[in-house]
Amino acid sequence: MFSYLVGNADFSLIASREGSCCHNAKLFQEDDDGNYLPVVYDFDSSGFVSAPYASPPAKLKLRSVRDRLYRGYCVEEDVFESVLSKFHDQRGALLDIANEPEALGKRTAKRAVSYLEDFYEVIDDPKKLKRENRGGMSVIAIAAAEIDYRGSRSRPWCWRALWVCSGFSPAQATRR
Repeated sequence: MFSYLVGNADFSLIASREGSCCHNAKLFQEDDDGNYLPVVYDFDSSGFVSAPYASPPAKLKLRSVRDRLYRGYCVEEDVFESVLSKFHDQRGALLDIANEPEALGKRTAKRAVSYLEDFYEVIDDPKKLKRENRGGMSVIAIAAAEIDYRGSRSRPWCWRALWVCSGFSPAQATRR
């Protein structure tokens, strides 16, 4: 759901060009007996960052990186509602983070807030949500670990927002 929020379609939880399980994603565990949690990273091709050089993955047939496409797994309705509730609860905090002209620049902050408001317009309207949700949505991807802050000024925002949504910090996870 977080990747849907920031418009990140440049990942795969099942395949990679490099031959490993995932493209732009890693698996983490909170402890040895815990479930694996996929962590999507590399937000420069997301609609939120909207880097000038970015283009959507060709096989997804998106017109722009600013087009959102949900790429998570199907979940039970109660899980889905719980996830939506977390995003609703954190709406103000996420918009506050996005609206930091000192960090993003005035114009970029304005675009960022508008992009996030578009997300909330979808999840606030059951008809729009059903239309956008072709096959169910998964729980929040939880952020952790080695973060590359070089590049776009919007990328650190993505990580900070992910921590706000999940209530999870990098120190809580171990990479697998």
